[in-house]
Amino acid sequence: EIQTYFTDNYANVVTGAFLVFISTPFWFIFNGVLFAAIRAKEEGAGRLGVTLAAAGSAAAAITVAGQGIGAMGAIRAHEGTLTSTLAPIYFDVFTGMVYTCTAVVAAAFLFALASASLRYGAVLPRPLGGVALVLAAAFLIPIPAVSWAVVSIGVLIVLYASVALYR
Repeated sequence: EIQTYFTDNYANVVTGAFLVFISTPFWFIFNGVLFAAIRAKEEGAGRLGVTLAAAGSAAAAITVAGQGIGAMGAIRAHEGTLTSTLAPIYFDVFTGMVYTCTAVVAAAFLFALASASLRYGAVLPRPLGGVALVLAAAFLIPIPAVSWAVVSIGVLIVLYASVALYR
């Protein structure tokens, strides 16, 4: 069943990995801009900015690694070299890293962003900082339907923050 998943979804898995790979450098730039914006408001210790930068970097690293593993499973399936023994390993590591592990560090990232926005008005307006705080907690709920909703709302917050910082 998992071999079939990788075979049938080869193009989707490889394309998804490719998009993550090419967008990651821009995520690091965005992460750095957020760090600088928060750091400027913190005046001193910089704990929230450093937490955000570390969590954002960890999220990127985990996601890239997980996507690479998923892409390798799909490539092996496409080439006909994915065995029934290896397929669940590729799949479990891929989904575990991309969804579960990324969610944990994304929660830390959003918590730092929300805290800085609520405390200093940095990056997001305070009401959106409150939404980000709720999202940070929701990222830790291990229910797929909740995860998809949280990711969707999180993407909107990132888009908002991007436009706000650009302005």
